[in-house]
Amino acid sequence: HYVVAGTYSNMANAERAVSLLAKKYDDLDCKIFELGKMYAVAVFGSKNYDDCNAFVQKHRQELKEVWVFTPKKFR
Repeated sequence: HYVVAGTYSNMANAERAVSLLAKKYDDLDCKIFELGKMYAVAVFGSKNYDDCNAFVQKHRQELKEVWVFTPKKFR
């Protein structure tokens, strides 16, 4: 499961988002992965859905648009 902060139409925009997030939040471990034809920026990941949901709840104030994504093979 991943906590996604945004999706972008190209890799350059996703990399720019990671750079901005890294400057603002030094404790995030961002990852870019393909999501269909888009590039998703994940700020947290876990094998446990509840961990991701807890991350979203804890950081809802500063990361307003985050959501949990579960790859189809794990649903």
